[in-house]
Amino acid sequence: MQFFPEIIVWIFLFIAILTIAMERKVWLVFFFLSIASALLLEILEITGVMIVLAGISIAYYATKQVGWRLYLVHSLLIIWAILLATHQLPGFNNLNVIEQAVTGANSVPFSMSLNIDKPMLIFAFILLLPGMLVKPPSGNRNIYVVLSVVSLISLPLLGCLMGLIKPEISVPSWIILFGLNNLLITCVSEEVFFRGYLQTIFSRYGQAVALAGSSLLFGLAHFAGGIELIILATVAGACYGLIYLATGRLYMAVAAHFSFNLYHLIFYTFPFASST
Repeated sequence: MQFFPEIIVWIFLFIAILTIAMERKVWLVFFFLSIASALLLEILEITGVMIVLAGISIAYYATKQVGWRLYLVHSLLIIWAILLATHQLPGFNNLNVIEQAVTGANSVPFSMSLNIDKPMLIFAFILLLPGMLVKPPSGNRNIYVVLSVVSLISLPLLGCLMGLIKPEISVPSWIILFGLNNLLITCVSEEVFFRGYLQTIFSRYGQAVALAGSSLLFGLAHFAGGIELIILATVAGACYGLIYLATGRLYMAVAAHFSFNLYHLIFYTFPFASST
């Protein structure tokens, strides 16, 4: 079996993520199994384990703080999350599973790793704000959902006009591996941080500010792709945020995010169109 035994680490991790919303702490068992197996298989080093435990400890500590201490620990946690998500911290050996694959004649090469660092922020931020998973809906549900779905379907057309992508149908052999990784690591991590955490934190200034602020930061997180990608990601982030507002369910924002990414992979050049 390809990537065995290393893939065991992510099987445990995926189960932990899938069960984190359960009342019983089943996810804790699989979380620690993923950490232990990652350490045994040298996916994680002792330094990485200490960094993970430090972030989760900060999140737990933050739940008991007020005043300036609360702002301090939130700031530390945000820095920790950004460094994890951008793979800047030592002690994590992510598994490269797709190397320079090309989905079609007009697509640029695509590589993908199963990350062990980025998904750790999921557990810290849900520990900090467990209410992000389910909250009361806000605004006009039907209008928000219809607007978001129509915008997401139309967004690739804007990408085509900008020259970022082109229509191209492909179903690569690694689509299942991509789907699991994109859904449970990429989409869950990003929705927990940008919608579940930032949009919730910003909501004290009003839902419009919360939606705009979290969407813009989501767009800026894609700065490596240039101004065009920042614009597209900002609009996409606003759509996910509207769905989160309309339903009050974080998993709905995750589902929208993943559906859009899968739609992009199958029907357009992925990740971008080649210049030739």
